[in-house]
Amino acid sequence: MKKSIATLAVTVYALTAQADTAVRPQHKPVYCAPFADLLKALTGTTYNEFPVWAAKDGQDRSRYVLFVNEKNKHWTLIQVWNTTGCILGAGTDSENISGQPRT
Repeated sequence: MKKSIATLAVTVYALTAQADTAVRPQHKPVYCAPFADLLKALTGTTYNEFPVWAAKDGQDRSRYVLFVNEKNKHWTLIQVWNTTGCILGAGTDSENISGQPRT
């Protein structure tokens, strides 16, 4: 029994170590503007996206806000520091995978 547990522990450690080597920083351009301007543009008639999710970053105290247009399934993810927002990603085909209805 002890040998099985030891073998399992070594296997898990080896798999974790291999997975860690695949993680590396990536850099991509992001576009930033006053958050108020981004909010106005995203919720306006051109994009018609509205915030559906928000969270605080535990390290740098920034906030993340996900905007979604429920009709055409377009989305935009913004990271916000004080009054500046940066677009981290945007795209199409968003879907609610939680199985819970949005309120």
